[in-house]
Amino acid sequence: METTDQNRVDEPAVLEAAVIGLGPAGVSACMKLAEEGIPVTAFEFGAIGGQVNMTASIDNYPGYSGPAFDLTDRFSADIDRLVKAGSLKVVHSQVKSLERTPEGLFSITTPRASFLFKAVIIASGTRYRPYAVPDPDHTVRGRGFSRCAICDGPLYKGKDVMVVGGGEAAFQEALYLSTICHSVTLINRRTIFRASIRDVEAFKSAPNTRIIAPAVTVSCSGDGHLQHVVIKDPNDPTDASLQTLDVEACFIYIGSDAATAFVKIPEALDEKGNVKVSEGMAVAEVPGLFGAGDVIDTPLRQVATAVGYGSLAALALTRYLERRR
Repeated sequence: METTDQNRVDEPAVLEAAVIGLGPAGVSACMKLAEEGIPVTAFEFGAIGGQVNMTASIDNYPGYSGPAFDLTDRFSADIDRLVKAGSLKVVHSQVKSLERTPEGLFSITTPRASFLFKAVIIASGTRYRPYAVPDPDHTVRGRGFSRCAICDGPLYKGKDVMVVGGGEAAFQEALYLSTICHSVTLINRRTIFRASIRDVEAFKSAPNTRIIAPAVTVSCSGDGHLQHVVIKDPNDPTDASLQTLDVEACFIYIGSDAATAFVKIPEALDEKGNVKVSEGMAVAEVPGLFGAGDVIDTPLRQVATAVGYGSLAALALTRYLERRR
């Protein structure tokens, strides 16, 4: 793919539109902007498709049901098509900062270059919340922990593993692991789960699964790699509920936060760090700035909603540029 990050200039030209992130929302936004004839530059440091790449399968997206990697391949093909048509330039670099200039433009800085834009869509998605299981004797050294079942699950084929979490991702990935691992134990801090009843029941019905809740991790141990995890009831003021799980991997799905650390425009974010948008995906206090996908405060984070948000943001950006002209 074409990249503009190699040509640094002291006074960058003012470009039309930028999309930060090429997950489902970002890809959708780029496609809509290209349809509207708006030249767009996209910034993506990782793989196209965002966290869809960390998912085993997709079964709630209209028109598609199957392995997630097939869908991300289609996203990549859409981006390649736009690049070849000259409608899109992709900068394969991390965005270090997004700032508002005194002239009302937007400055995007990467480790190697700076860019100026009239309008920007933030579609940077989310980042996993930190979670560490204490390793007091330093016998594990982090080996055996993962945030991606589809990436690392095959390494533990036929082994006993555990999953931490109670949301959609936790149950969906735990169900996938149950198809390749000897056993899967899911623990959650609460007895109430955020996942759908369908996913919870599907996991429970598998012959090699179990749920322990409420439960939290206390410590881990092993011989250079995870072998044991000690858990307990968080409501137990003593250690009466302590128990040890003999597992070789722990997959952690405890939620995520908006990936907006690079946004240096305080009025664009809410108290949780989400991009603060209206129904039209515009940031009311910052003309020319828009948000889309998981980076906004939304009750539903799915591929379908992200794609819709991306298209709405692109349409709003197009109208903003028309008014600006």
